[in-house]
Amino acid sequence: MEAILNFETLVKSQLSYLQQIARNYTTDESTAEDLLQDTIVRIWSNRQKFTMGTNFKAWASVIMRNVFINDYRKRKRLNIYNVTPDENILEGKAENSGEQQMVYDDLLREVHTLKTMYRKPIELYNKGFSYREIAEDMGVSVGTIKSRMHVARGYLKQRLAS
Repeated sequence: MEAILNFETLVKSQLSYLQQIARNYTTDESTAEDLLQDTIVRIWSNRQKFTMGTNFKAWASVIMRNVFINDYRKRKRLNIYNVTPDENILEGKAENSGEQQMVYDDLLREVHTLKTMYRKPIELYNKGFSYREIAEDMGVSVGTIKSRMHVARGYLKQRLAS
């Protein structure tokens, strides 16, 4: 019981510091509060991993950074971005993106001709997954994924240049 009280005291003593870090990571107060709450939950659920007498401030900061990065990757994977209105849309103008669409279609067609071992990492990376996450999903090392991505990109550059 005493250990929980000591841990709670540590958390409370660093709240203002963690709030400041959350504000530095985010763009608005509401998002900063969400980040702080998620971090406190993560800190509390992992309290048994903390060794009393070590640097709590650094430990909590790393947890907040990881929570922030994981949330960013999740939003990126789900294509949730801070979208600002395009002036052309507001003025009723539209850009002709037909040429870009043709290039994209050509690229997509070439990606689908790749063997699965090369195609899957490209597709997952395009969806926002990290090399580490792709490696875990495919059951290979991160170095193997990097190598396959390099080979696939080289092949695509060669095919699209001709």
